[in-house]
Amino acid sequence: MTKIENIELAPGYTIPRIINGGWQIQGQNPEDVKALLGSQADAGLIAFETSDTYPDGENLLGAFQALRRRNKETPVRIHTRYSPDVTSGPPTSMAVAKVVDDALLRLRSEQIDMLQLQWWQLETGGWLDVYGWLCELQQVGKIGHVGLSNFNLTALQTILDAGLPVVSNQVQISLVDQRALAAMSDLCLAHDVSLLAYGPLCGGFLTGPKPDPALASDIEYSREYRLMVDLFGGWALLQDLVAVLTRIAEEHAVTPGVVALRWVLDCPGVSAVLLGASNPRNIARNLKVFELQLTDQDRADIDQILAQMKAPHGGPGELEREPDGDFRKLIEETRKAQADN
Repeated sequence: MTKIENIELAPGYTIPRIINGGWQIQGQNPEDVKALLGSQADAGLIAFETSDTYPDGENLLGAFQALRRRNKETPVRIHTRYSPDVTSGPPTSMAVAKVVDDALLRLRSEQIDMLQLQWWQLETGGWLDVYGWLCELQQVGKIGHVGLSNFNLTALQTILDAGLPVVSNQVQISLVDQRALAAMSDLCLAHDVSLLAYGPLCGGFLTGPKPDPALASDIEYSREYRLMVDLFGGWALLQDLVAVLTRIAEEHAVTPGVVALRWVLDCPGVSAVLLGASNPRNIARNLKVFELQLTDQDRADIDQILAQMKAPHGGPGELEREPDGDFRKLIEETRKAQADN
């Protein structure tokens, strides 16, 4: 049985280095979701991520947690996010308290294991006050740990300078997107803030060779990650990278995606990756990341491709925040679609 790598995010708070991402369970049959979550927990992957923006995400995980309690099984760790809509101004302290209370009801818990603040429009202000109020709710026991999602370097430094505790910053990190692996990584290491990496497989584009979905309207794909491929250096360079990952994977008897995951987990400051799985059969394959050690030659071969990549400007989340940028348009389209559903 694979020995799972664990990490202590805060004193007494330990999680596996793979966090089960919650986006893939949306819209699935509740019984299938329960079976999937159970398979993940039974395999030792007991940390789960959700968000107030995922349709019914907190309710699904809350029901699963309640089931485990009834069955006298070890409770799982549940991380959720708070992503306030600040188009009409930042929320008040009372509104923040209500958000937390509502999340507790959906999660069927007396305490949220970890709440991460996500604030796409940092330029609107108000996020420092909101984060402070979340820390106050932590002090009274409603939240176990408080973290961030997609906060940039300046905002994170401001929060740290205010003396507020930050357990983690959840940001996109992969071989294709390394924006968090420079100044952000240095700051997090200096202040014992964990980087939690979402998108480590670039929306599946690093799992093996495939046709360019941007050229075929009948292929489903994530437009956000496809944009990152363009910023990385284009589809052809990505395929060169995937070819190297595939060759390394064959030598280690794993999949290309496992090689890509190991690379991210080995990056300084990265405590865990968020990995979505919609099929229980994928769990054993993903666990092989904990058995894999990349050799110096493996890294040199990967670096040879990475030397050709372009460097997307800015730090974590900054491309996504550009007022007239493609990322902001995608985010707004996604939020509108969620509201319509």
